[in-house]
Amino acid sequence: MDVKMNELILKYCKGDYTLEELEEVRDLFRRKDLDSETASILRLQWSECDNSEIGEKKRFEAVLDEVHRKIDQNRRQRMPLRRTLVRVAMTAAAILLPVIGILFFFWKQQVVVNPAKNLAVVTVANGTTREVNLPDGTKVYLNAGSRISYDSQFDQKERAVQLEGQAYFEVTKNPERPFVVTSNGVSVKVLGTKFDFESYRDNPNISVTLLEGRVSINRSEDTSKVLCMLKPNQQAVFDKRQNNLTVHEVDAVDAKAWTDGCLIFDNEELEQIALTLERTYNVKFQFQNERIKHLKFYGKFEKEKSLDEILDVIVSSQGFSYSKGQNLVIFK
Repeated sequence: MDVKMNELILKYCKGDYTLEELEEVRDLFRRKDLDSETASILRLQWSECDNSEIGEKKRFEAVLDEVHRKIDQNRRQRMPLRRTLVRVAMTAAAILLPVIGILFFFWKQQVVVNPAKNLAVVTVANGTTREVNLPDGTKVYLNAGSRISYDSQFDQKERAVQLEGQAYFEVTKNPERPFVVTSNGVSVKVLGTKFDFESYRDNPNISVTLLEGRVSINRSEDTSKVLCMLKPNQQAVFDKRQNNLTVHEVDAVDAKAWTDGCLIFDNEELEQIALTLERTYNVKFQFQNERIKHLKFYGKFEKEKSLDEILDVIVSSQGFSYSKGQNLVIFK
C-alpha cells in the first residue's frame, strides 16, 4: 500500500491524477483493519478539509499540527504493547503521507475538483498571477482575475479548456489530440503552439496573439467553421459589440509581457486601462468625468513600478488629476 500511495502523491504533485485515484485515498479512511482510534482522528481532520479551504496555507498547517497533536496525546494516555505501537505508527504514516501530499498539491496549485462533473477549476484572484501545469504537460500562465476549467482526467479526444480572463499557453504537441480553448463564444484550436488568449467578460474585445505555430479561430457554437488562421506575430481581435473579427501584425512578445510582470498599453482608452489596473493591483477605479474614460494612452511599465508611479505618469501626460484611498482611485 505504501508504494502505491507514494506513486499517487507523485502524480498529484505533477497534476496528473484522476477522480478514481482521489477516491482511493478517501477509501483508505474507511478500511476496517486500521487502528480505530487513530483512524477516527485522521478521518475527522480529512472531513474538515473541504476543497474551498485547502488553498489556505494557514489552514493547511493547522490541520497537520492538529493531527500530530492528537496522535501524540493518544499515545501518552495509554501505553499499549510494543507490537501495537509499531502497528499504529505504521498505519498513521501510511495514511498521513498521502493526506500531506494531497493537501500540499491543492495548496500549491489551488485546483478545486468537482467530482460530480469531473471538472478541475483553477481561479486566480485580482492582484496576482499563477502558473499551472495541465495533465498533458501544457503550461498555462493565468493573469489576475482569471479562471480555467477542464476535464480532470483530461483523456478525451480533444484537450478542451474553458477560459475566463487572460492566459498564456505553451501547448504540448499531440497531433492526435487537438488542444481547444473556448471563451465567450470564441474557440482557439491548436496541436502544439504558444499563444496568448485575452477574454475578460467586462472587456469589449477578445484577442488571440500567436507567438509560435499555427492556430485557427472559430465560433464555439460551430467549431467546424474557421473564422481565420493565425501565423506567428499576428493578432486576431473580435469586437463583441460589432460582432466582427480583424487580424493585424503585432510584436507578439508584447502580448505575453504580463507574464514577466510588465504592463504595456498600446493607445488604449483609460476606461480599459483602469480595468487592467484594477485586476493587477486589486483596487477599484471611479471616473468623475466621462470625458476622461475615452482619453488614450501609450506606455510600458516594468514590474517594479508601483501603482502610484504608473498613475503619476498617466495623469501628467493627459492633464487631469487623481485621488487615492486604501482601495479606491478616483480620476477627476
